[in-house]
Amino acid sequence: MDLKIKPGFLKGTIEAISSKSELHRMLICAAFSDKPTMIRVSGSAYDGNHEFPKDIQATMSCLKALGADFTEAPGSISVTPVSSKNTGGKTPLLDCRESGSTFRFLLPVAAAFTENASFTGSGRLPERPIIDLSAALKKHGVAFSSDTLPFTITGKPDGGVYEIPGNISSQFLTGLLLMMPLIPEDIFVRLTTPLVSSGYIDITTQIMSAFGINVVQKDREWQLTERRSYTSPSEISAGGDWSNTAAFLTASMLREGNEITCRNLFSDSCQGDRNLLR
Repeated sequence: MDLKIKPGFLKGTIEAISSKSELHRMLICAAFSDKPTMIRVSGSAYDGNHEFPKDIQATMSCLKALGADFTEAPGSISVTPVSSKNTGGKTPLLDCRESGSTFRFLLPVAAAFTENASFTGSGRLPERPIIDLSAALKKHGVAFSSDTLPFTITGKPDGGVYEIPGNISSQFLTGLLLMMPLIPEDIFVRLTTPLVSSGYIDITTQIMSAFGINVVQKDREWQLTERRSYTSPSEISAGGDWSNTAAFLTASMLREGNEITCRNLFSDSCQGDRNLLR
């Protein structure tokens, strides 16, 4: 292939694709809410002509296994919350495929929701570290048939203090935070080491707040301000991905005359890459 690239002005408008980090969390909160939720999404992946990103598909598939339902339309995903009746009394199988976010977020959530659940995955997912998260769950009543995928978990987690390291993955903390409203007892999540990627936790707590759950942090400990269940906002928009649009935003500043507009980027986003504007 021979290509010739000539300098030119860059002008136009693009629709920022919805942030997968936000969408994972919104799907989970919506699936355990009190009523259906419509999630507004943007970008070519959600225009009805393309498949959703594979890790988002994995999260939706696992939530379906737990009893949620989804209706996809161009620009939106409608979520019908889980019902214990939807599983038919069978042990749900959660295939996380290759998605680490799906696996680490839904492991504590599924444990809190159902008496037993089976997990599997593909690619390198079985090699991803999970021992610190599973150890925290084991201390609170959850049994694992194996230390690595595939495995089945049994028993529901209780309240109390959950201790995990903060320097391995922020996804461990997100999973436990998302689990909190599903446990009837008070829960405290305490980090034994400093937190990495704190921006992702800000995304988690911001979205939980949109679903009626307020999480308070003091030093290295998180807890709920009050015992509440997820409450649907009826409709919510997944903000655009600042990382994905970074190249376009930067291009606008490289040369006088370039004019690129990126829509669906929220100024109050907790995504760390929003700092590129500086």
